[in-house]
Amino acid sequence: MMHFYRPLAPIAAMTFDLDDTLYDNREVIQRTQLESMHFLQDFHPALSAVQASDLQRIREALREQEPEIYNDITE
Repeated sequence: MMHFYRPLAPIAAMTFDLDDTLYDNREVIQRTQLESMHFLQDFHPALSAVQASDLQRIREALREQEPEIYNDITE
């Protein structure tokens, strides 16, 4: 946990370290995946049984079918 001992100035920049080279993001990524799963399960009754293994299969299929867009978050 980070502790700040002085007031923060207005935020001028935000950083993202998606490959864990600067920060240990495992806990944040795991929580985000869990919260995303809960959102899908609650979003529509047809998605209530979606599991992490289902999402992993979809990711793997996307990687195989469209490797050029796999890392494009917008797509």
